Amino acid sequence: AHPIARALIKEAGVPIAAPSANKFGHVSPTRAMHVWDDLKYEDVWIVDPEMTDEEEDEDEVDAREEGEDKKRKREENEEEKKGEDTEQQQQEKTKTIVCNVGVESTVVKVEPPSSSSSSSECSKGTITILRHGAISQSDIKSSLGKQNLLQHFDVLSKKQVTRNKSSEQEEEDKIQQKEKEEEETIAHVAPGQTIRHYSPNVLSYMISHARFTSNGNDMNLSSEEVQLISKSVVIDYNGKLKCLKNKALDYRDLSISGDSKEAAASVFEMLRWSECVVGAERVYFPELIVVAPDGGEEVEDDALILAVKDRLTRAASGVVIDTLC
Repeated sequence: AHPIARALIKEAGVPIAAPSANKFGHVSPTRAMHVWDDLKYEDVWIVDPEMTDEEEDEDEVDAREEGEDKKRKREENEEEKKGEDTEQQQQEKTKTIVCNVGVESTVVKVEPPSSSSSSSECSKGTITILRHGAISQSDIKSSLGKQNLLQHFDVLSKKQVTRNKSSEQEEEDKIQQKEKEEEETIAHVAPGQTIRHYSPNVLSYMISHARFTSNGNDMNLSSEEVQLISKSVVIDYNGKLKCLKNKALDYRDLSISGDSKEAAASVFEMLRWSECVVGAERVYFPELIVVAPDGGEEVEDDALILAVKDRLTRAASGVVIDTLC
């Protein structure tokens, strides 16, 4: 934990609740300014270890006397300066890593082994990953093995619900019903379980894996799609949507090299950035299909790529599209 957080806990002398410091469903904050953007009209105090006393006084004056006009002017000035930066400089500014991991912790549900009253046999318990973080399925199995408990538990991972936009209306009732059922059994014990979560304030979609791989990563956009992508932001991973780079309003790659640790460390920062791009009407991500090297089930040992996939899927409300229109 951050030393300032530890000091706050020590000095408070009372129990401290630690919910996410953002509006429900919005992108998780990784900077104090993100918290300010979400909660500036609420009765909250923000502890920012990176802010100097001079900056704090200036921000208080801005908020009290000049409000949103001042903020807009500052953003316009920043946008002008941004245009003077090289593309690499812009990407480095956006991807400044402010968290060692970047995503929230792994959350699991543990159901212990149970024995039947009519039998002496004991059924295996289950450990189900409800939210992917830095701890992988393999890590859990390894820890169980070290304690000679692996034979007593099955380790599972909760599957995400996605939907194709073309059948969105048809599936809407099913999705809503499934969410309602999950709220009663899961949501109250694990955060981040709703299908729409971590979402930018801009329409967001996942482009289907089939679309960007079917023609050698050349998507052959229609004239309508070209017009639409010119007003859209692309958040890529490992260059999967690189063919859209020069056509999009703006483009960033979570990790050009496909490094899941790098991607996880910047995913929330990048989602926050996407909603601040002037003129952006949509945000597109690649649908991430995570498989083992042999083409089998989802990999168990790379927890962070599963975490990135989870956040992007929920940011897009689980909607996968074959066409950009």
